Amino acid sequence: MAAAGLKVNAFAAGLKHPRWIEVLPNGDVTVAEALQSGGRPRTLFDHAMVATMRRAAAIGVSPNRITLLRDADGDGVAEQRHTLLDKLNQPFGMALLGNTFYVGNTDGVMAFAYTPGTTTIGTQGQRLATFKPGGHWTRSLLPSRDGRRLYIGVGSLSNIGEHGMAAEEGRACIYELDLATNRCRIFAEGLRNPVGLAWEPITNRLWTVVNERDGLGDETPPDYLTSVTDGGFYGWPYCYWGQTVDDRVPANAAMVAKAQTPDYALGGPHRLAGPVLDAGRNACRIRRGRHGHRPARLLEPQHAQRLQGRVRTVHERVDLRARHATSCGAFSLQMNRSLTAALWRGDRTGQKIAAGG
Repeated sequence: MAAAGLKVNAFAAGLKHPRWIEVLPNGDVTVAEALQSGGRPRTLFDHAMVATMRRAAAIGVSPNRITLLRDADGDGVAEQRHTLLDKLNQPFGMALLGNTFYVGNTDGVMAFAYTPGTTTIGTQGQRLATFKPGGHWTRSLLPSRDGRRLYIGVGSLSNIGEHGMAAEEGRACIYELDLATNRCRIFAEGLRNPVGLAWEPITNRLWTVVNERDGLGDETPPDYLTSVTDGGFYGWPYCYWGQTVDDRVPANAAMVAKAQTPDYALGGPHRLAGPVLDAGRNACRIRRGRHGHRPARLLEPQHAQRLQGRVRTVHERVDLRARHATSCGAFSLQMNRSLTAALWRGDRTGQKIAAGG
């Protein structure tokens, strides 16, 4: 149900487990369709998690493609659908810089030659970075403001490092990739599963949303929204919400001592999505609401607060009037248990909004 003054309609339907959206400069919308593979559960906790995900239709054969949706007549419905890229490996994050289209596969970052207005990329991609697949498989991408670097979110393999910390090496962190040299370094770590990255427009600080660990109780610890500092450590797996020790994990006092406290706690179950940062309000707008039925909420920097409910992916289109002859709009994803999904579009002329199904 749309709030007063808003119009919400299905932009595209019949997608198979869409996970992330990128709006290109010409108004085309690219959607990463991917699904977690089953794998073999190792622990009782793994079995419980897999059973839950199967009930939610979140495990299966991954489509491994990026679909391009085009609304050529500007009526708010995509009448064209094309496979921009296929035969990928659980794609998630996307970014377009110049004539290069970057894709965050679960096992690394790929770069593809892109021609403006194209509907299909048929050229071979170039691998720029390699990551360990499996576990928390999504790989968010965010270009730096000057277009010289990419930031990549890489989640942990496990819940609390129960398969050994050697298996977690190079995970639960955000990488910085220099596009001129392909040098890749860890920018910040101790982030169990950072999904969604954004630049705060006033301070130019990097922000992310993190899905925290399971098994300690309802909303303990809370998932969180936080700014991220170069070289920062945020606790996983040794502690949470600052320096609260998780006694299920072998003690490491030195790592606990340097753990930073996140900025904002976000209540409710996992399925959190990245922040949408608004320069006009110096605030962070996120999509929230249990099962997607509550309006967006602004988090003002001076007021840390807990939010109840489920956060869904939102990609806000900011000031599209200069390049697309319609109003500003927002897109959100809504999935059901049949693994089909609709991409919803919301509008309010001349204003920035967050909308969902």
